[in-house]
Amino acid sequence: MKSWRKTFWTLTTVVTVVGLTGASLLTNKVLAASGQIYMSPSATSVVKDDTLRVAVRVNPGTTIDSAQVKVNFDATKLQYVSFDTAGSPFTLNYPTPGSGNILLGSIMLNATVNSDSLMGTVVFKALANSGTTTLSLTEQDAALVGATISPSVGANVVITLTAPATPTCPAGYTGTYPNCTAPSTGSTGSTGSTGSTGSTKSSSGTTTTPKSTSGSSSSSSSSSSAGTKATAPVLKVASQDVEYTKASVSVTSDKPTKVYIKYGPDANSLSLSTPQSGLATSHQIALDSQYLIPGVTYSYVIVSTDEAGNVTTSSVAELDMKGIPVKVGVFDKDRNPIAGKKVTLHSDPQTATTDKNGYAVFQSVSPGNHTVVYTAGDKEYKQQIQVVNNVATVDGKQTAEQQSFSVVYNFAQSSVPWARYGLYLLVLVLVAVGIYFFINRQRKLAGLPMVLQGSQVVTGGGASKSSGGSAHDDAADHTDQLKSIPNPSLPNPGSTIAPQDDERKF
Repeated sequence: MKSWRKTFWTLTTVVTVVGLTGASLLTNKVLAASGQIYMSPSATSVVKDDTLRVAVRVNPGTTIDSAQVKVNFDATKLQYVSFDTAGSPFTLNYPTPGSGNILLGSIMLNATVNSDSLMGTVVFKALANSGTTTLSLTEQDAALVGATISPSVGANVVITLTAPATPTCPAGYTGTYPNCTAPSTGSTGSTGSTGSTGSTKSSSGTTTTPKSTSGSSSSSSSSSSAGTKATAPVLKVASQDVEYTKASVSVTSDKPTKVYIKYGPDANSLSLSTPQSGLATSHQIALDSQYLIPGVTYSYVIVSTDEAGNVTTSSVAELDMKGIPVKVGVFDKDRNPIAGKKVTLHSDPQTATTDKNGYAVFQSVSPGNHTVVYTAGDKEYKQQIQVVNNVATVDGKQTAEQQSFSVVYNFAQSSVPWARYGLYLLVLVLVAVGIYFFINRQRKLAGLPMVLQGSQVVTGGGASKSSGGSAHDDAADHTDQLKSIPNPSLPNPGSTIAPQDDERKF
């Protein structure tokens, strides 16, 4: 069995042992083949650059607590985006992307399943705009407390790839989308481009054009002929409603206008557009959710057209989509936490500081591959993580649970500074104590015991003068005491020990 499969079943066994009653030994018995792992739907179509969602399900035919399977795809036509576990009864779900495949694993904690269950939904992005491609399943397994079964796999999923429909300009506009040109202002009495509500008959039976709230078409025509430029509407962004893949902008204007929004992930590439709203002074413009990615900042401008056909484009504004919260544990090769250090998450750089346990939290991250970078001196250490799109909608509100990762860098941390400095201090104290005892021992050996009395040092063991004595008397006493000390190099009077003669012959 392949190494990853052994790893998977080892993890399954360990988790089951912890979750159940503490049994210490598990069987590796292989059960008879049972059930099936399959994908749904069995056939579908997808437009280029759109996302495709395919559910992977297991119908075990027996009781299991874990399952795994590999989904194979053509990487030239499909790109793996994420693994969505919303609706899956399995406690732990993990994807392991490869080249043209994705290994899916699902594990139950303290529970089992014995009926058709969702493992998770694989999300792809279409890269091609024509032809067909397929998804297939291989290397399938399921287990109950380490005893494995070999379920069959369902049929391949057939996917038809199509080109996106070419958007067109709004009615009355000319040009090729998104470069649409507003219609020119009509002549006096015309309808449509002037924004009038239509013609009515007066009591005399003649046809007239009613005045709009911003003035009649005739006044607009006369002011244009006089060379006076019409005043552009004043636009204001009242609010932005932003979730993970949903966003809308509330726009107000000081006079009736039609509004649409051009947007994109770059201010220099506003290639996406919303439909144009009707003529009004208040607008709620929703962006297309299929083009919105969590954690990405989008630039946009508001394009308005008033009743006279004057087109106004606002300055560039930004829209920050909610991102997925990510927690990263940073460790050295000995698995010691790198605490209190700054780490950076790329490709959209975000910096956070690790806590005492080595964990850094990034609040808004887009799904996909990211690199965790730690810099120590002139060395830079990197590890890659993959954030999946786990956005789910609960009671009409989008949510995303925090994803946790651990990275281990191939270096060992040096000693903690305070511990090193503490060791230095201890050595200094020991040296000072040693010097102190050494000096006192030498003095004792020389017959100069030291007794500390107040602020005076008395040698020779004599009694000190009272505090009322003069400094001269004290000095004389000290001199007398020193004179009374015999020279250690000469024998004491009456001694039979002669000085050593270094020149004696032996």
